Amino acid sequence: MKKIITFLGKYPKETRYSFDGQVFTGRVFAEALHQHAAYDRMLVFVTEEARTTSWPILAEINDERIKPVPIPLGKTSEEMWIIFDKILEHVDQGDKVIFDITHGLRSTPFMVFLFAAFLKFARDVEIEAIYYGAFELGDPRENLPAPVIDLSEFVNMLDWITATDRFILTGDGSSLTQLLRGEMPPGVLMSSDLVAREIGTSLRKAGDGIEAMSLALRMARPFEAMEAGASIVRVLEASKEHITQTAHPFEALVEKIESSYGQFGLDRPLAPEFAEQSLIRQLEMVGWYLDHHQALQGTLLMREWLVSAFMAICGNHPFDDRDQREQVEKLFNDAANMLIQNGKKGVNKFPSDLSRLPDPFTVINSWQKLTQIRNDTAHCGHRQRARKAASLVKEVNHIFNDLCQIAADIWPLIK
Repeated sequence: MKKIITFLGKYPKETRYSFDGQVFTGRVFAEALHQHAAYDRMLVFVTEEARTTSWPILAEINDERIKPVPIPLGKTSEEMWIIFDKILEHVDQGDKVIFDITHGLRSTPFMVFLFAAFLKFARDVEIEAIYYGAFELGDPRENLPAPVIDLSEFVNMLDWITATDRFILTGDGSSLTQLLRGEMPPGVLMSSDLVAREIGTSLRKAGDGIEAMSLALRMARPFEAMEAGASIVRVLEASKEHITQTAHPFEALVEKIESSYGQFGLDRPLAPEFAEQSLIRQLEMVGWYLDHHQALQGTLLMREWLVSAFMAICGNHPFDDRDQREQVEKLFNDAANMLIQNGKKGVNKFPSDLSRLPDPFTVINSWQKLTQIRNDTAHCGHRQRARKAASLVKEVNHIFNDLCQIAADIWPLIK
């Protein structure tokens, strides 16, 4: 259902309003809006005084779609919450809504923007327009009608902020990607207009880069994430000018995105000459996972990091060589069995290859713990004596501290 929510002031004044070249006259803006807009219901929020001075103008129209909704003045936060509840009471899931903020208290625009953002999120409401009839900008002496300004695009600022915050806090870039792609010019226009095509290409590349980074992080694909991180920085820098022609709020958020994910950027993460940089970024990625409450991905990556670190010490590349990784895993598992059977004294029975490590015990002990945690989490608690989630997270953080020390010891050994 399409609804208009309007607020009445207490001092009516006949004004000519201009909607996209069409002029309508109203003693209150809602009277002109009634002539201009198609709607199913107009909800007129009126204070006790406005009901006496202004409501009779709309009552004269004698349209059963126009309904008064009594509200307090809004002079306290409690009264503002009452107004909020009244709006929720009259707006249903999936409604289309036009807000009119022309009249009412000066706090009305502020409240309406928050209400609109909330309704979009909580009720899946489509905000069709937020109209302000700028009567002070008209000039009757010059026969200039008051312009009507639609401020609804500024509600989208909150969408951009929320989507970017979600991407930075969780790595989920789906909402941000959707916003960028939604700003692309129509296909017909891009096929015939060079500028539109450049804007569309920039928006698509930015969305693709964010989507690639988002998916790589969520699926614990560090090499993809590093390549995407490097790509994001290049794309955003090259596309910033074009993107901001249509997606204006995005410009102010670019720096935040670059600083959050550009740190992982590495164009050739599997190249032998970049082995140390790759390991550094993977460990930073583990820290990011733990800081962002994604201990499961952090656990998986730490276990793989230990294998890659040992391969780097031995000069075995690339890190994704399956045969070499399986050999290292067998070496680590054999050593872990020595610890299980003999305790810390099992270090004396470790395979000789592990002597390349500065601290073989800490490496294998961490490997053993990570293997146990990985197996525990893989079964999703479906076995006896499964560990509590809080206990697992606490131990994962302890292991990460150990890995940071291991990393500091092995950097000089990497070939």
